[in-house]
Amino acid sequence: MTATGEFHKKKVYELIKDNERITQREAATKLGILQECVDHIIYVLQYWRVCLMGSSYADGTDESFKN
Repeated sequence: MTATGEFHKKKVYELIKDNERITQREAATKLGILQECVDHIIYVLQYWRVCLMGSSYADGTDESFKN
């Protein structure tokens, strides 16, 4: 089983659904995987907008993520 496999994708999805304010670090700790793996899963699930609370991306100050 890999850290970015279907099992962990489902678990990250469930954690985000339960708490949209969960941090990548918190999710990684709960799942016992690297924060970078959680970051990749969030990207694959297209949840990066939900999971960037408190960053410059969330408040729209980063021009590269504007549509």
